This record gives sequence, structure tokens and C-alpha cells, in this order.
Amino acid sequence: MNTMTDFLSKDDAFTYLTHLGYLAYDYNTKTCRIPNKEVRMEWFNALEDDKNYKVTDKIIKASENLLEQTLQQNSAEVAKALNRSHVHVASHRNYNNEQALASAVYLAFIDTITPLSKRLPPATVSPT
Repeated sequence: MNTMTDFLSKDDAFTYLTHLGYLAYDYNTKTCRIPNKEVRMEWFNALEDDKNYKVTDKIIKASENLLEQTLQQNSAEVAKALNRSHVHVASHRNYNNEQALASAVYLAFIDTITPLSKRLPPATVSPT
């Protein structure tokens, strides 16, 4: 049931928010995203201000910096950032596991789920 008082699971809440237009659902990846830029920015602001989300905010800021370092081709800083992420994601037992490395890279670049176009200068298109 999709009413504001009858949520039985997080899926019910996500479905309700999708019906209201606050979330978009991708059937291929089975994930939700916040399509509206203003709502997304308010979400990030809320996370930034809430002391319970300080770690999340730190991860997002580190990801923003990593993307900037990647675009600047600063391989030393990119390597350091990926190593920090790998250490946080992997235990000593699975550090050399490919899946642990994939998780570390995904977490390190988590901020790239927002459009890259917000960070790049406008493209110049020459008429053909």
C-alpha cells in the first residue's frame, strides 16, 4: 500500500517517493536516484549538517577531490586516494581480492553518480 502511514518496508517508502517524483527508478540496475538537482542538493546539505552523516559527507568530499585529481591527471594523489579507500573497504583477509578492489574504486568515485557535466566546462561543438 502506498500511503504516508502504511509503510511496511523501505521499498514501500522508495515506491511512494518515486510516485511523488522525488526519486527515479532504474529498472536495469534496480536502483533509485534523486533526479531533481535542487532536491539532490538539499539532500547533500542535510547529510552535511547532520552529525550522524559526517562519515558519509567525508566520503563524498573525498570522492569529489578524487575526481578533480583524476581530471587533472595527478596520478600520485589518485593512487593515494584509491589506497585509502581500499584500506577502508578491505580486511587483511580479502585485501588482494578483486571484488574488494572493485568496491574500493566504486566507493572512491561515489560522487560520479551525479552528472559529470556539472564539473566540466561547456563543450564547444563545431558545426559539421
